[in-house]
Amino acid sequence: MNYINLLLFLVSSMSLYSQNFKNKEATIDLSEKKHYSDYIFDLPYKKGKSYRVIQGYNGDFSHQDKFALDFEMPVGTEVLAVREGLVINIVQQNNIGCASKDCAKYANYISILHSDETIADYYHLSYQGAKVKVGDKIKKGDVIGLSGNTGWSSIPHLHFVCYSPSKIGAKKEISIKTIFKTGNGKRIEYLIEGKRYLKDY
Repeated sequence: MNYINLLLFLVSSMSLYSQNFKNKEATIDLSEKKHYSDYIFDLPYKKGKSYRVIQGYNGDFSHQDKFALDFEMPVGTEVLAVREGLVINIVQQNNIGCASKDCAKYANYISILHSDETIADYYHLSYQGAKVKVGDKIKKGDVIGLSGNTGWSSIPHLHFVCYSPSKIGAKKEISIKTIFKTGNGKRIEYLIEGKRYLKDY
């Protein structure tokens, strides 16, 4: 088995997260890497639910030059992991949100590391809304938190982005265009701003 020590990974390429990492024994198995361009994600909510994408890739409000998605979602909605991985960071102490970029620092979120070394961020979660802990290994479809309206947020929604983290000397991380199963799970597509997507699987 080829294991990577998460702490070493954080120190070398993601120092932003190391201050919140408590479980030094946690590892993630990279022996069966699946490159992010081939991975099909689940929608981040429960079966039978349907939500509209209110801002898509390269959106005008806050997604310029970023492959991120905003799902319109009532406060307190259960947020599910779109992919299996390891919880590497949680912020959940904030209870402030507004439509100004000045509020960005007040966002609650969960970050999950995947086996191909990409990271998914789930943003604008509720105050104390995390249902997982740093170091937890989670499966696709696990409930990880509750949606909210914290941080730079004009209406309650879930902000999702998957990215390849910055390497030493790089200016910023590279966001990744993600493809999802929709409907009954047989349809595979990139999500489009303004459209509503049912999860029935």
